[in-house]
Amino acid sequence: VPVGEEYQTSPDADMHRIICGHLYTDYSTQEETVIRKDGKEIFRYSGREVICGMLVDGDDVYTLGHPRDNGGFTYRRNGEILLSRPSGKTFSRLYRDGEDICFAFCEQASSLSSPLERYYSVVNGVPEQAALRDDVKKVWDMMYSDGKVHYIASLVGARAPVLFAGESMCVLTLPQGASLLTGRLSVSQGVVCVEGVLSCRNLALASALWKSEELLYTFSPGMTVASWQVEGDGVFCVLNSRSSSQKGVIYRCGEVSDLPQGYVSMGGNTVAL
Repeated sequence: VPVGEEYQTSPDADMHRIICGHLYTDYSTQEETVIRKDGKEIFRYSGREVICGMLVDGDDVYTLGHPRDNGGFTYRRNGEILLSRPSGKTFSRLYRDGEDICFAFCEQASSLSSPLERYYSVVNGVPEQAALRDDVKKVWDMMYSDGKVHYIASLVGARAPVLFAGESMCVLTLPQGASLLTGRLSVSQGVVCVEGVLSCRNLALASALWKSEELLYTFSPGMTVASWQVEGDGVFCVLNSRSSSQKGVIYRCGEVSDLPQGYVSMGGNTVAL
């Protein structure tokens, strides 16, 4: 598939997706967003959006997009709006839970004292506010799976983040002196895993993996998780190195091996099992 302005196809890896054996791309003109399949246009709509999630269901293409020039998001089917918010942000994930199509988002609510963030899970286009504890300070990631809302949160007065799954909760084990800077969830067959970036007193930024509350692995400083998948009890990921002199690595169920010199994971969806 040729790329360039005349083809309305970008060379940017984050604007390519291989789904069910086909190449789906998004492209922003000065006024529109164009979705193509194997280089052929399937629909376009008014507005310039960054597509952070795409899901194909038969002949229907669902997209989750953020405006390039403003806040908020829009959830669409074949370009038609199903749900839209002028403010707030999604957790940049559009996925299936069984037969349901899901994503989550947060938006600020006005308050006399300080801004409040409210969090929502969306199932088949219907948003429902998540009931969070009063001592939740920040939610790092949220997803709906197996009929329950899962989320990673930092609590007021607590050093370690907490993983919630419906009514149950567990504290994520942190290395001594470390704090969580970012966190992402994955739920597969009832197994909940977390990928995060840690800041440590005696260590540069380091990526880490958890299964429930158990810390599985802390990677060398300078390594960042580019793409990861969870299947059953197994966690698999590819990490890129921030240094040109250091190789990236593959993590596979506790085993770590080097990528060939000069190889990197392009985009965040490059791992298949």
